Amino acid sequence: MIDITATPGPDAATTPRRYAQAVFFIMLGVAFAPYLTWRPFDVLFTFSDFCLSIGFVLLLAAGRLPLSPLHGLSGLWLLSLGLLLAGLLAGSLINGDPDRWIIVALQYCFAILVIPMLLVRHTQQVLDRLALALVIGVTAMETFGIGVYYLFKGGYWDLYVFGANFITGTRRLGAFLSDGNWNGCVIAMTLPFVIHLIVRRRIPALAGYAILAILVLALVLAASVTALASAVVGVLVYAFVAGAWPSPRAVLAAFAVITLYFAAGGGIPQAFGLRVAPALQNENIAQAGSWVGRVGLMEEAWGLVEHTTILGLGVDQYRHVSIQGAPVHNMYLLVWAEGGIWSLIGWLGIITLLTIASASALVTDRRAAGLALALVTILVLASTASPHMYARMWVTPVFLAIGFALAARRPATVFPPSNQGNTQVPA
Repeated sequence: MIDITATPGPDAATTPRRYAQAVFFIMLGVAFAPYLTWRPFDVLFTFSDFCLSIGFVLLLAAGRLPLSPLHGLSGLWLLSLGLLLAGLLAGSLINGDPDRWIIVALQYCFAILVIPMLLVRHTQQVLDRLALALVIGVTAMETFGIGVYYLFKGGYWDLYVFGANFITGTRRLGAFLSDGNWNGCVIAMTLPFVIHLIVRRRIPALAGYAILAILVLALVLAASVTALASAVVGVLVYAFVAGAWPSPRAVLAAFAVITLYFAAGGGIPQAFGLRVAPALQNENIAQAGSWVGRVGLMEEAWGLVEHTTILGLGVDQYRHVSIQGAPVHNMYLLVWAEGGIWSLIGWLGIITLLTIASASALVTDRRAAGLALALVTILVLASTASPHMYARMWVTPVFLAIGFALAARRPATVFPPSNQGNTQVPA
């Protein structure tokens, strides 16, 4: 019998060995979630998904699989997912390709049903280990990417030994996500975790600042305006909600490192100078990267959704009716066009429930609430510039942060809340 109400604790499992094994594979899945090119086939089933699937089976065998991971919000959660998929199904049956709907529906179910079951209902100690796994996985990928960026002497096609668009033709760091924008957004989602772990002294301050330096450099090399804006907003949300501000020594140290870099002759990376710097210098978003093209797609989508309110185009059909032959890079407009108003309501419901779950920890642990609200904010911003978001690299960090928020609500005898109040990041 699976216990859907018990909260996992260090001594609560009837089969602790299986639970420990499950946590190990979940940690691997979390660490490798951004490694999208690590898959044997074109289907989106990566090494991370394989590890998470093993973790799912082991949690099930241990009787530790929570069927209501979001507690009282789980019913509305299922309803929102049902609306999202039902609208896409209706459009696919009438206008599109039902076979394609099956594939996309399975992807969304894995991302929005299975992932929260694996990540949300754990102790603070396990959540800390999962957060460390995420930080280590992303930092390792970005460190390797930076090394290749500066040390590898081959040309564009030579770089394909590391995967498609590991470094794009315009010299943007895509890493194992094969896309500069996606890589930048993963970095943006990881930064609040690093700060959270530093504030809670789960990693030494010096090591944490070294990790932050690596991630910020990789963010610059990714040259994504969306990712840069998401990173800044996400960090600010965490700082305001958690009351965790950098110490004066940390600010001075960062300023000194940047000054020394430019004094030594270091310059702005080419892609960042072409795609991001002009928009910042001139305060004109139209000069940022592919902004004009994406706005054109969104304007086209606005005209299209007038005719798809009740019945959408069907999964992946937008690209076939678009003049530009590409899906609109805006999750809200895309699901509205392909699934009608029902799918849009479903996606908005998912975002709303994530926000409610995040804010539920404001009374008990502001730092946990700040982490979760920062991640949800980044997801919202990223979804304004992305198509379908069922890839696990989007949802894994978000649900992990939700896990911290929900853990903070549990009884203090089992899960003592973190200290409250303003906290300075240690120098």
